[in-house]
Amino acid sequence: MGQHVTDKSCECVAAAREQVEEVAFASRNVFENEPDGRLAERRARLADPGFENARIVSAGSEATETLINMTRQLAVVRGQGTRWTVPSPNPSYHGTSLGAVAVTGAPDSEAICPPVRRIMPKALRSLSYRVPEYVTDSYADHGANVLEQLTLDEGKESIPSLILEPVGGLATGGLVGTAGFYKALRDICDRNGFPLYVRRADA
Repeated sequence: MGQHVTDKSCECVAAAREQVEEVAFASRNVFENEPDGRLAERRARLADPGFENARIVSAGSEATETLINMTRQLAVVRGQGTRWTVPSPNPSYHGTSLGAVAVTGAPDSEAICPPVRRIMPKALRSLSYRVPEYVTDSYADHGANVLEQLTLDEGKESIPSLILEPVGGLATGGLVGTAGFYKALRDICDRNGFPLYVRRADA
């Protein structure tokens, strides 16, 4: 709750104290109070059709962990218990918790995971500058082909979702891929029966 609060004014401290004192329910997965509920309802009203639900989390790492957990739970409920491998484009950044690092495309971070957490497979992401041995569009096509092959290698029945960071953050400094690349990823997900999750509010 206090992670993004840099102003230590009495107003901020008082608001935080009031919310903590009025927590309706808390467990290892859920923290709920009235202001939290109002914020979720407001965000849902402002969102486009199809995005009427919201879950408030503390930061990007928790958002990624929540996404992985929900993805896995959805697969199990649907009778698709073999789906557990969550690929993502590389490079990318999804957080610092073990689950987030597992889907992040950063070798230095990945080195800390084994044997605690399995590193998830990575595909290439679309680059808009410093494209190695390709022009931008052909490299985007190449990245989509790599993901298609990864899906075949892992087995589409083992993949519950693909996590995408469309606007690069820490890993790429604001990198934006091509529209064709994003459409290709969407098509691959649709063809193979798993959802595409877009992670980052700045997208």
